[in-house]
Amino acid sequence: MLESLEKLTELREEDLMPNEKILMSMFQSWYIELQSFIMMGILILIAIVFFILAILVPNPAIGPIKFSRLVFVGFGIFIIIAVLLMALGTIYRHYSRRYYITNNRVLARSGIFTKHIDGVPYSKIQNIELRKSFYESIADVGDILIDVAGGPGLELTLDNVPDPEKPYKLILKQMKIREDRGITGI
Repeated sequence: MLESLEKLTELREEDLMPNEKILMSMFQSWYIELQSFIMMGILILIAIVFFILAILVPNPAIGPIKFSRLVFVGFGIFIIIAVLLMALGTIYRHYSRRYYITNNRVLARSGIFTKHIDGVPYSKIQNIELRKSFYESIADVGDILIDVAGGPGLELTLDNVPDPEKPYKLILKQMKIREDRGITGI
């Protein structure tokens, strides 16, 4: 199933310019989803507690209010369904953003069932910056910020990129190649 999601977010030939080749492709790191995974784990533990209570407690009651065992089973099932929905949302979020570095430009593709592509040609890049917080450094994740000449601000941000030094250096290398060859425009 996950391979199918990867295929849905691949760039096709019609998305590329003539003679444009993909040099690197990456998704956002799973690190950004760490909070979601922790929350899902906690909810699963709570669901297990509800199932255990339904089995072990003969006549569950909170103060004067008595419950059927089915209430505990129902809460457990409700939590499991919530966890499944959270997992689907997490997977969708992860696969809905994909970054590409080609020989002509840097691209960010968003959407799984829809498609939106933002691209910046190397000739328009004014500045490129690599940012990593303390925690991102531990997880080897970072953001690459691309500033475009003549733009009001940042044109493109590659968020939560795994091993960000590789794409950062590749972008710099491609910019240098174009500069050395005197290539302007796209």
